[in-house]
Amino acid sequence: MKKLGATLGLVGFLGLCGCAIIGPLPGSIYTDTKWPSYYEGVDKAGPGPRTGTAMAESYLGWIAVGDASVAAACKNGGIRKIATIDTHGTTILGIYSTWTTIVTGE
Repeated sequence: MKKLGATLGLVGFLGLCGCAIIGPLPGSIYTDTKWPSYYEGVDKAGPGPRTGTAMAESYLGWIAVGDASVAAACKNGGIRKIATIDTHGTTILGIYSTWTTIVTGE
């Protein structure tokens, strides 16, 4: 009986470890944060006139889909010269998370 309890406890703990928590400031109930990238090629003049975004999603930390790459964001915004790169993360109850890359430029 003790082995069954220990096994169930371990399975429960490992199940919680797979939760979809995202970003440098994760909230276990809700997260909605935006932070800059530290990309060395960022233009110091500030954001560009065009904006492109790309997003990936995670479900329970078990399934993740999407393309949140800088290349996808540039393609979606028609950007050839990058000015800034930011990221935005949202998590709801560790069940659903999104990761969005936001690129500005020309």
